[in-house]
Amino acid sequence: MFRTRLSFMLGSALLPGWHHWGLEGDFPRTPLTIGAPLRGTITRIIALFAILIASSLIFAAPATAGLTPRAQFWETVGFLGDKLDKDAFGSEPNLRELGRDCVLFHCPGNWDNVISALSTTGGGQETSWLEIFEDPGFGGRCLVISPGQSVGDLRLLRRGLENTSEDWNDRISSFIVYRGTGSRPASRCVGFPA
Repeated sequence: MFRTRLSFMLGSALLPGWHHWGLEGDFPRTPLTIGAPLRGTITRIIALFAILIASSLIFAAPATAGLTPRAQFWETVGFLGDKLDKDAFGSEPNLRELGRDCVLFHCPGNWDNVISALSTTGGGQETSWLEIFEDPGFGGRCLVISPGQSVGDLRLLRRGLENTSEDWNDRISSFIVYRGTGSRPASRCVGFPA
């Protein structure tokens, strides 16, 4: 019969105080028992996890309560590439100042004139009204997009631009997001859909 102790197999440096754990004996015949110090630690860990789970269930808001209206923007046609979510009431007066492709506090790109798809469906939130502008500071030609719209290719959207050969792809420099409920926001901009 081969007799050994756990300290010989693992080294006493790895398990200081192993003799308090009740792990001595014949291997493999002796059942593994857990001593009081380890049992108390395990009990405390389990209790902590139970408290964390219970508190998250108690304080979690219902999934349907207070959904904020949201507009979404993508840099690539077909709702692909970098994505920007903006909740109502929110605005971006200058997309040159809004970072994109950020990695550890460094943003080599921005959102000015790169948006190629957008949605006012809310993306799981409430729908929104969206007002887009061709210039920073809410200037230039503009368009108000009604709630529930998805435009996967802004090359196909020409409404609000005087020259019909132009489109809204890579043209947006500022925008405003409004709540999707109620009537159209007061605006000098033409509406979409008409």
